[in-house]
Amino acid sequence: MFKASKDYKQYAESFKLLGTAPFSKKNLTIRKKLGDSLHTTVFQDIFFSLLELSPKTYTSYLYSWGKFLSMESTKEAMQFLRIEGTTKIISKLFHMGILKDKKYSDLVITPWLFYKTGIPRFSFIDKVAKTFRIELEESREAWGLPDIGKRVCFFSSSLFAGSVQAILGGQINVFESKCIASGYDHCEFAGAADLPFHKFDILTDKDLKKIRKSIFDRMFKEGKEKRTDWIHLSIPQIFYIGMSLSSAGSHTMFYWVGRKSGQEMKKRIKGKSLNTKLKNLPGLFKDLKLGMLEIKKNKKSLTFIVKESAFASGTKNLKKMLCSYLAGLFSGFLETSRGKKVSVIETKCIAKGNPHCEFRTI
Repeated sequence: MFKASKDYKQYAESFKLLGTAPFSKKNLTIRKKLGDSLHTTVFQDIFFSLLELSPKTYTSYLYSWGKFLSMESTKEAMQFLRIEGTTKIISKLFHMGILKDKKYSDLVITPWLFYKTGIPRFSFIDKVAKTFRIELEESREAWGLPDIGKRVCFFSSSLFAGSVQAILGGQINVFESKCIASGYDHCEFAGAADLPFHKFDILTDKDLKKIRKSIFDRMFKEGKEKRTDWIHLSIPQIFYIGMSLSSAGSHTMFYWVGRKSGQEMKKRIKGKSLNTKLKNLPGLFKDLKLGMLEIKKNKKSLTFIVKESAFASGTKNLKKMLCSYLAGLFSGFLETSRGKKVSVIETKCIAKGNPHCEFRTI
């Protein structure tokens, strides 16, 4: 299960921003040129690729991480709106009933709309039974996925659980009752006070293979539909950075995920030769809003310069190289058809105080 460590002190500002931004009128633009959107498929690719490493372990871990993230950001929002003190008193008297008050339901609903992660609404609240239901349209976790007969939005479950728990104070757990990935046209979540930790649907290799194909089919789809499929940069960024800070092995983990993505991108991007494909790679980066990519060649190596990296832009100086996913992506993209691997290292990073991120083959 996820637990905050000392490393998260330097990360606390991100939780504050995540919680207050939906309720603030300030302009909080992170990236000046590309804007603060990232294509949904990039987040889905990273999220579901992590599950390939160990579906059972990472499902429960990501649920606990999401719950922590949501609790902390909701607490920041409550402080910003100056309702945390009142909430502690009222919640003891009415418990679930306060969720019917727009002031409190907005704490749960507004961030989803602001960050473009879905369109939720409370469909049922029972203060006596201490239960509630939330319907979620256009869930960015399940959006566009095939019907695999399983519920996949356990991370969304955790975000709802964390928000409601921050408001009510008591233990709250939420499980998904309907999912786009199990044949429904929307997702639905049921929550209750003191609900036991729910057993999630565990995705198999076959499930993940279908999901992965659908993600890259949409990633390379052209046209009007693709231009509407975005998520606010803050959500994948805080997810990615939090995972990066949670484990010493996160660099290897994200590098592996990125390498698989790079291999798939190379297959699908236009061009017969590697040189042609490399020329088209900056266009894909811009299209997905991963960053502004420039590639430099010399006799011994390739250098990839990424400005406004989706993973490091806007971060304080964390004194760490963060963009392991991109390093792995370049490695997978350069891998030969015979499976010969090419190692790529990050030599500069925005998160380490540099003006841009830079990667080099070795």
